[in-house]
Amino acid sequence: MKPERYTVMVVPDTAGTSRDFSIRRKTLHWLIAIGLVLFVAVGIALYYYVPRALNYNKLQAKNDQLMAERFQVMRILEDYNRIRSMNSYIRDVLGAKISPEKVREGGGDVMALDSLQRSRVNRVIPVLPHSGIDLLENVPSLPPVDGYVTQDFYNDAVFYDDNHYGLDIIARQGEVIKAAASGLVVFSNWTYQYGNTIILYHGNGYITVYSHNQRNIVRDREWVERGEPIAFLGNTGKSRGPHLHFEIWKGGQPENPKDYIFIYEDNDVSVERQKLD
Repeated sequence: MKPERYTVMVVPDTAGTSRDFSIRRKTLHWLIAIGLVLFVAVGIALYYYVPRALNYNKLQAKNDQLMAERFQVMRILEDYNRIRSMNSYIRDVLGAKISPEKVREGGGDVMALDSLQRSRVNRVIPVLPHSGIDLLENVPSLPPVDGYVTQDFYNDAVFYDDNHYGLDIIARQGEVIKAAASGLVVFSNWTYQYGNTIILYHGNGYITVYSHNQRNIVRDREWVERGEPIAFLGNTGKSRGPHLHFEIWKGGQPENPKDYIFIYEDNDVSVERQKLD
């Protein structure tokens, strides 16, 4: 006959009172069954989840890499569309017969527009004898605004997002922004990234860009002289404070504005400059 209860006695090695407790037979069977179920459940869980937990870091690294590559492609497409838009505006303004690639060294064919093409420009473009645009007026060497450089030009980053194709120049909001050289306004409008933006074409492949303006005061197809006010410094677009984002391009490639405007070298307070010092 099977016993109805089991008694467990605990006897200490040293002198002391022994203890005992009893448990019903059915209760013991239930405890054993529950223990086996828990043991099997834990074994299945470990078999299923441990390999996935070990692979989590690898999957996370791959996901981060894919996201970085996606943002890189988006940035490349953004810059490509921006450059293509510049080229489209220039070709539209100058006409089909005259393109930036046909501008002569030492001068420009911009002044050779016929009467029909010239009528598209809001102001009368001055025609200089023989040479077109004066070389000194053509090169963007005039500071567009008096201020301090807070972010430097950078075009050698491994990751495309880290490149910065111009200078960020901090100054008082509402400060007058001037044309760095004489040229034609090929874009004067608002963009999501750069807010109120102006693009000037100067001939000889030179293009300058002025972004985050508070307000633009020149229009498309308008001729501006070197040093002429074109906008007011602002904080529009994706900007963290009043400043001018200023770029110089030549032949479709970004140039460091400090190579043309030397005062910005002395007024550079950027983090990059502090590291060099």
